[in-house]
Amino acid sequence: MGTDRQTSMMDTRLYHLDLIRLAAFILLICCHTCDPFNAAATYGAGIATHEYTLWGSIYGALVRPCVPLFVMLTGALLLKHKGVSGSAPSIDMKAFYRKRIPRVLLPFVIWSAVYYVCLWPGSLCWRRAGRRSTG
Repeated sequence: MGTDRQTSMMDTRLYHLDLIRLAAFILLICCHTCDPFNAAATYGAGIATHEYTLWGSIYGALVRPCVPLFVMLTGALLLKHKGVSGSAPSIDMKAFYRKRIPRVLLPFVIWSAVYYVCLWPGSLCWRRAGRRSTG
């Protein structure tokens, strides 16, 4: 039932990277759950004590490696791996960037325009909503 492509993808799957990705996902969820500890101190929720924020900071520091893990996984998966012969194929950097820059630049430009028009303090949407610019 499986095609040759699916079979070859299964043969070349790097399971250790899947485990690292799973650990990074769990750490990322934990990272976001420590935000209320620090927000309570910042926004004065009435429950922030020194001990409360200290343990929130310790917990947050222990789970911060999630971000570098995702960056390293991205780099590891973008590069070509050694094949059966043991040598990595050469990478044509011009083709590499020609393929990836539009995939990153276009969403960046679109989001920047939406942010500038609607979400930036002092933009049209802010003025229509009656909010004042804080800057």
